[in-house]
Amino acid sequence: MSYLENLPVTILHSICLHISDCRAFALTCRSCVDPARSILFANISITFYDTRELGQQASTWAERLRLAKSLQHVRTLQILDEDTHKPIEKSVECGDRLNKIWQYLPSDHPDRIVDEGAGWQTLADFISLLPGLRDFIYAGAPQLCPSILECIENNAPHCRIHLETFCLRSLLRFPYEQLEIHPYDRKLATHRQLYSVKLARFDEYDDSGLFDYHLDVLFDLIRGASPGLRKVSMLREKPGSSMQLISSRRQPRQKWKGSELVVFPSNSKGKLRSLELAGPDSATLEALQRWSEVTAFENLEELKLHQYIDAETATWLLNSCSLERVSRLTVHPASIAIPALFQKVGSLNELKLVSNFDNVQLVDILTRHGQTLQELAIIHPLSDSMNAADMAEIVARFCPRLQKFCMRIPRTQGNAAEVRIYQSIGQIARLRDLYLILDCRDANTSNNDNEANQLNESMRHTLINHAIDASLAKAIFETVASSNTTAHSRLRRLEIRSQSNQSYGGLGRACAVLAGQWLCEKDERDDRPGQIRVTRTKALRGTDEKLTPLVASVFDELWPDEGNKLHWSERWRSYPLIEAC
Repeated sequence: MSYLENLPVTILHSICLHISDCRAFALTCRSCVDPARSILFANISITFYDTRELGQQASTWAERLRLAKSLQHVRTLQILDEDTHKPIEKSVECGDRLNKIWQYLPSDHPDRIVDEGAGWQTLADFISLLPGLRDFIYAGAPQLCPSILECIENNAPHCRIHLETFCLRSLLRFPYEQLEIHPYDRKLATHRQLYSVKLARFDEYDDSGLFDYHLDVLFDLIRGASPGLRKVSMLREKPGSSMQLISSRRQPRQKWKGSELVVFPSNSKGKLRSLELAGPDSATLEALQRWSEVTAFENLEELKLHQYIDAETATWLLNSCSLERVSRLTVHPASIAIPALFQKVGSLNELKLVSNFDNVQLVDILTRHGQTLQELAIIHPLSDSMNAADMAEIVARFCPRLQKFCMRIPRTQGNAAEVRIYQSIGQIARLRDLYLILDCRDANTSNNDNEANQLNESMRHTLINHAIDASLAKAIFETVASSNTTAHSRLRRLEIRSQSNQSYGGLGRACAVLAGQWLCEKDERDDRPGQIRVTRTKALRGTDEKLTPLVASVFDELWPDEGNKLHWSERWRSYPLIEAC
């Protein structure tokens, strides 16, 4: 390994940026240790249940990094709450972990007095030891302690603060309470180092009967009260129907004046670089018009709108807002608005398109943006396999730099039409990461099928479509990889998620067991060339349930017991590609 020992440190560091296992690289020779450490310890994450545990983990990390002589390597410090939450209404995921973006929530009712226990001080001491800290990400349930803010201000003046559980105790008020901003809340919200905030499960009325003023404050922060704020992510969720909420809606809501934080010109606009909106009514014409009054859309580099945009809203967006700097776009537009919309935006690096578009529109989009796209997700209500294969071929033809791709495709019992889709995807020259949403419904199935033979055939196809095991996942990976037209396929990762909503005939129980979610990863070690690791990413459920007689009869035809007396959930297997009937 003498050739490595003679390389400059800058070259060794560059190598670390492009390999998957820095730990193994550090073992090759002494010269590789420090460059590898700079990558291994660049991002530190602490998950805590309470402030006592927070302090213990911070102390442990401080000692570990001190022994490894790596305190100076830390660039990002994440503080994450142990409890995570699922959104009430799930969004369309495309490998972007969309339903986990807002999984951390603040306390329902922040304490009027912020906890300043010993654990916070230990964390502050740890932060003071990190001279290279550039990003501090906080996603804890309790409000960020003043000592942490002060520590970052004094010891890491160039560190950006990301509040992923943005919640100020002053902004949740009962109808009878006067709206007053606590001095620390004002300091935290307007801090010059505050760079990004996430507002999760927001509505103007809390389910507990509290008035919520966070959006009012957020608008003021964007307009200038928080001069460093550049990134906002918000999820709207409608509250329930508690008696407290019903009572609060009858009370007059104190109006936000706009001068509670700081005073600035009424026509001032912010300079957000990233805006993400999700949840009911988040992308309506009225909502987007309000956002355009708060921040200058011409500064946006990333725009993610996770709700449907009707033709009227799309027309307003095109005529009233400049989107020329946008390079990362998520949009669910009406199909009629697609041609004009994609002529309006700048050259895209990332695109997630959820819409009922046709191949002509896809060609138009990729003719303009395909040369620059590195990540692409296209979610279309597919009607047939031929359409999906054609779309994949269009993507391969127009996107020479594409590295990450997501697509929803119909399962058709692994027949030649389905295989053609995988082969078409494999033609994407530089593809490294692939996320497939497999639509496992039988295209010919109807809940009103009355003919017994037709129903049995539909159930048979549906069960085969859902039967996705490790063997099939690996076969799909190999089919895609072997179809690449370059000398060596760059495909390293395939994630498979099944999609179905089967309820007729009692199929739901069986489909829940058969429909696996799998991750295939190519091993990049020299001593394991071409090996593929296959792991299940979602635990089996419903394995102890019984099938209805109708489903059981079809199931037994596909996977007979053969005298092993195995439970139905243990004896099934996937049908191979092409050979499936």
